Amino acid sequence: MYTHPTYDRLRTLHLSGMLHALEHQEQHPEIAAMPFLERLGILLVTDRQYGASDVRRNGAISKCLKWGLERC
Repeated sequence: MYTHPTYDRLRTLHLSGMLHALEHQEQHPEIAAMPFLERLGILLVTDRQYGASDVRRNGAISKCLKWGLERC
């Protein structure tokens, strides 16, 4: 199984939330035993990726407010 290239690709694509969700799935045998499409569905709808994106976006917004919108 090509675990490391997948992890590397998720990092490259800045999908850290999905990476953490995949690592979580690998650590729990009850999830790892699920069919591929069910596991993929869990990854796609996980709130972790949305949360990670929101944190980055909110950080960028905070910088813009701090330094002024003209510098964003």
